[in-house]
Amino acid sequence: GPRLLTFAEIRAAIQKRQQEQPPLRCIELVLYKDSPHETVPLVHDLREWVSDRHGGKIKMDIVKRDAEAPRK
Repeated sequence: GPRLLTFAEIRAAIQKRQQEQPPLRCIELVLYKDSPHETVPLVHDLREWVSDRHGGKIKMDIVKRDAEAPRK
């Protein structure tokens, strides 16, 4: 089944997307009922990294869904 990405994989995907046109301006982190809670270190670290690395050029929103994550 689907797996959670590591922090390194998430950073790499964001950095790759930043090289495309138009560059990434918003990250929408969708948390489902069966997702890790927004207080876990990974979510906190991601918010810090986006803020520190991109100096406000990328907005990050957390969206909570009242359903389980879709399965592939």
